[in-house]
Parts: sequence; C-alpha cells; structure tokens
Amino acid sequence: MLEQFRNKDGKTYNGVAAMSAFSGIPQAELAWMAKRIQALVKDGVPRGEISAVIKTEAKSKPWEQA
Repeated sequence: MLEQFRNKDGKTYNGVAAMSAFSGIPQAELAWMAKRIQALVKDGVPRGEISAVIKTEAKSKPWEQA
C-alpha cells in the first residue's frame, strides 16, 4: 500500500504524497498546512487555536499563490 510512495533512497516515504492519496487533499495544501502549523507552534500560538487559524487562512488558498 505504501510502496508507491517510497522515495528513491529506498528507506523513506513521501508522506505528503501518501496523505494526499489517502485524504484527497492536494499535496500543495498539505505541505502548506504542515509548514504553517510548525510556524504557529514556534510563534507560541496555543494548540487549541491553531486549527481555527489554519481553517481561516486556508479559505484564501495561499498554497496556490506560492
């Protein structure tokens, strides 16, 4: 099942591609979401608020503007 997502090194997997295939969410959106969550955590945003921030920001589809 995960074999199709194995990287060329043979040891690791492309997690974004796998999550995209399983969820139907585009890879660019998942990558944006992961980077944004990481930045919010680093900035000290409470974990309980991160979901709301992501949901609000995602409405403008910033991953398409990059």
